[in-house]
Amino acid sequence: MAINLSFPDLTYSSSNKPSAVTLKSDLAIIETAVNAAPGLSDNNTFTGNQIITGSLIAKLNAPQGFLINGKISVLDAAGITVAIKTLAGADPSATDPVYVRIGDTVRTISAALSVAKADGTNWFNSGGTELATKEIDYFVYLGYNATDGVVIGFARIPFANQYSDFSATTTNEKYCAISTITTAASTDYYEVIGRFAATLSATAAFTWTVPTFTAINLIQRPIYETRQMTFTITPSGSMTVASLVTTLAQYKIFGNRCKADVNFTVTTSAGPGNEIRFVVPFSPSSTTQTVGLGQASDSTSVGCFGYFSSTTILACRRFDASVWGTGAGRGPSGNLEYSI
Repeated sequence: MAINLSFPDLTYSSSNKPSAVTLKSDLAIIETAVNAAPGLSDNNTFTGNQIITGSLIAKLNAPQGFLINGKISVLDAAGITVAIKTLAGADPSATDPVYVRIGDTVRTISAALSVAKADGTNWFNSGGTELATKEIDYFVYLGYNATDGVVIGFARIPFANQYSDFSATTTNEKYCAISTITTAASTDYYEVIGRFAATLSATAAFTWTVPTFTAINLIQRPIYETRQMTFTITPSGSMTVASLVTTLAQYKIFGNRCKADVNFTVTTSAGPGNEIRFVVPFSPSSTTQTVGLGQASDSTSVGCFGYFSSTTILACRRFDASVWGTGAGRGPSGNLEYSI
């Protein structure tokens, strides 16, 4: 039956309006047709950035790293496995794919996709003295090249845009654990799609563990910063130090920056010097950076600043670079921010 909601002419009057019976019949036909139309989750296909569902075409302008019908899965079984699953919890397939925008192209994931890293290696330097046994936030990436297709990886850094932004050294802080790099090229696009938490134990076991995941420690969307995390103060340097008392040692990575808040004291004895040093939670991009700290607790409280004496160690000095005193309660407090 054809639908006809038009009036006989443009003049509305009691004599030319359609009858109530006709209107009711036409609306019933429309309702039936709409209810019978497939939803956007039924038999969808992508062409460019369009979702095609039967005769319905919807324009999709999703942000980069945006997943459709997909989520991150993290499992710990003699190592850690990070995978892409459908929203129903199954592996993607040709009949139930996952879609992701990488660069300006929507890519299709139609088969199982995961990356696994076994226990026993100091992955990302996450088992170093400053971070071992501490929960760390890792960022999940999806990348693409024409030979390998879509690949999955995870890293400690949130700012990578292409393969060359990562380190290929497994124990480097900027390493990315990627499912395949057989034909990886430096300019391959990578997108952050989410974040999860995990812990690596200290040497020599380097055992992975994961927490019970919640909306706080497993994020299913592009995100570019960690939570406020903790690290272990490890003093170093020429002075003899003992009796470490840590009041505060936390850090946050956002983009390509690291912000740390510290407050600790040591007991200094033999060989007093003008520096108290500690290992930072993430290496700086350049050791020429000088950072403000705040206060030095010594015989008197004075201003304090820091500079990188190596790629991992921050040296803390009194504002006038004078020698730290000997005894208990000596150390820096404040915050520092630097590029990584």
